[in-house]
Amino acid sequence: MVRRFFHHNLDNNSNHLPTVELIMLKHKIFTVAALTAALMTASAAHARSTYVSPWQSLYPDSLSYDNADCMLCHTTADGKSGLNPYGADMDSVLPGSPSTTEITDALLAIEGDDSDSDPTGSSNLVEIDADTQPGWAEGDDPSGVIGLLDPGTPVADISVSPLSVDFGAVTVGTSGADSVAISNVGSADLTVDSLNLSGSSEFSLPGAPDTPFTVAASTSVNVSVEYAPLNDGLDNGTLEIASDSPGEELISVALSGTGVPVVVNECVPVIDPASLEFGSVELGNTSSLTTTVTNNGTLNCAVAAAVSGSVEFTLASSTSFTVVPGDSVDVDVDYTPADVGDDAGNLELTFPDRTIDVPLSGSGIEAPVGVIDLDIKSFRVTKKIALVRVKPIVIKLTVENGGVTEGSAPATLTGVQNGEVVHTQTLDVTDAVGNGSTRYTLDPFTPDAVGEILWTMVINDGDPDDDVATATTTVNP
Repeated sequence: MVRRFFHHNLDNNSNHLPTVELIMLKHKIFTVAALTAALMTASAAHARSTYVSPWQSLYPDSLSYDNADCMLCHTTADGKSGLNPYGADMDSVLPGSPSTTEITDALLAIEGDDSDSDPTGSSNLVEIDADTQPGWAEGDDPSGVIGLLDPGTPVADISVSPLSVDFGAVTVGTSGADSVAISNVGSADLTVDSLNLSGSSEFSLPGAPDTPFTVAASTSVNVSVEYAPLNDGLDNGTLEIASDSPGEELISVALSGTGVPVVVNECVPVIDPASLEFGSVELGNTSSLTTTVTNNGTLNCAVAAAVSGSVEFTLASSTSFTVVPGDSVDVDVDYTPADVGDDAGNLELTFPDRTIDVPLSGSGIEAPVGVIDLDIKSFRVTKKIALVRVKPIVIKLTVENGGVTEGSAPATLTGVQNGEVVHTQTLDVTDAVGNGSTRYTLDPFTPDAVGEILWTMVINDGDPDDDVATATTTVNP
């Protein structure tokens, strides 16, 4: 028959181990001291697996992992002594006969405590992360412990984000903005000594704090960075941040951006030719010339046309029209001299934001008496054509008899493209005296090559003046 007598005393210094006063086994009496020593030896091994293993599982990154034993919580390695401050702190939140989960929960519960009350005020977790055991003070440490038992004076630790800033495409004359965060992830104040920019001058730090400045532990300061390109193209720069963070005294942030051209969002007119010179025109005759308005902008050009100066010049086309982007409109002006002498005027083309004057000039002369005087009043051809449309070029001639004798004369048309004659035609033309003018439509011509065709029309009527006119057709693919 076996009889056991237990008296349980849950005392903090025994780590929840029962103190056995007496056991009688087969009539043998063991002393309390001897039996207690035997049980404590077994309990120490049990404590190591019960308490040390959860600690190692919870803090595997601590360099004290391999040195963790009963002295995590006790004042001696055999676990027979009283609890150190860390062990006492954990014992205060443990239930009786705790499970592994409850031990882990207790370790987590006291991470924020300063169990050893050291002068630095470091929490248990800070000391564990410093590769030490938080139940011991420096100078009173067990052998084999790695690292300082009490972390030294708190230090600053800089973190900069991002380490590169790309502003992408920014229109010249405008600016792009971003920011760089300077964070202090250490435990002491961080001093930023300087913020320096190098590289392209297009980068700036608007509103940056004066240096040096302080970043408190666990706080951040945002530094604004601006990119304002002055020209097209890629720009690169560097923001250098100097601080007292150990090992990271100088951190560089790469800056980049690309300036792109300003998009013109307006009417951009181009006038060609910029002046109209009619030359000598016999009295009673009319000469016509054309200038072309092209819109090289991105908005429609609304145009008002008028003629000023000598009354001998008149507008032969619409007084108002619209030119869409990339298109062209012809403006025709007639010159009919009323007397002998020079005449001058202007074709005024008014746009929403400007007026462009096209100078006009011509001279009236007497017509020879008694000769045939067939003049070219107008000569027109299709100005632009595309091969893919397979449309013929239309050619029109208007003849006017400026003399006093009726008759006919040969008119010859020649078309030259890429240095070769591609089309010719001759026809007899005439116009009755006083009739005003006679119009002719020549044979149409369908080109088979790309390039400008220069057309020349000549009337051989034997009069002293030159009856020659030219025109151009642009043949696109």
